[in-house]
Amino acid sequence: MLLEVKNITVHYKKALALSDVSINVDEGEVVTIIGSNGAGKSTTLRAIDGIVQATSGEIWFRGERIDKVPAQEMVRMGIAHCMEGRRLFPEMTVLENLEAGTFHRRDNEGIKHDLDAILNQFPILGKRRKQNAGTLSGGEQQMLAIARALMARPKLLLLDEPSIGLAPMVVQQVGEIVKELNEKGISVLIVEQNAEMALGVAHRGYLLEVGRVTNEGTSKFLRDNDFVRKSYLGV
Repeated sequence: MLLEVKNITVHYKKALALSDVSINVDEGEVVTIIGSNGAGKSTTLRAIDGIVQATSGEIWFRGERIDKVPAQEMVRMGIAHCMEGRRLFPEMTVLENLEAGTFHRRDNEGIKHDLDAILNQFPILGKRRKQNAGTLSGGEQQMLAIARALMARPKLLLLDEPSIGLAPMVVQQVGEIVKELNEKGISVLIVEQNAEMALGVAHRGYLLEVGRVTNEGTSKFLRDNDFVRKSYLGV
């Protein structure tokens, strides 16, 4: 098992954000957490990444307990987090943003190799390499955010609402990128309000409602579930 989240509860001060949430991600899987705004999806990723501390429960990554590990250590352990809103450095160039993803690395030759591979995988970023990140389109910024995370050589990529604010055609491109990354051996945990997109790329999924997991199963199982179809797929 790559990631095990065991019965975590999270509070923001006195407000309950997550209650007894358990999820897991196997090596080579794409797993999604779907749910409406405010369900606790982003909080789940932040708890995994150490940005918020779970009140109770345990989080294990590659056989090591990490729920007490500082957030800044997660990248070194193999977890990269693309946060909602992309969180790029808008006044820095595309190339500088990509280089920022390697802050913990010291293997200059490996960094150069990975940078060449990233620019080959995302040719639009190669064309825009000297352009400030803040001048890119929404879709290009999302690609840059994902590419920057990949420069850390993660074993697990956490994606928080990667489709938000994007045109349908660009959403489809993001979905294809997730599939390609998975084919290259990267496990992905993707949080999405866009259930159609998420279930289209994931092997399995969890439905989160008001801080609790209320359903789980294969993507096909969730897509065929009447409640999920009516509430989240609009069919």
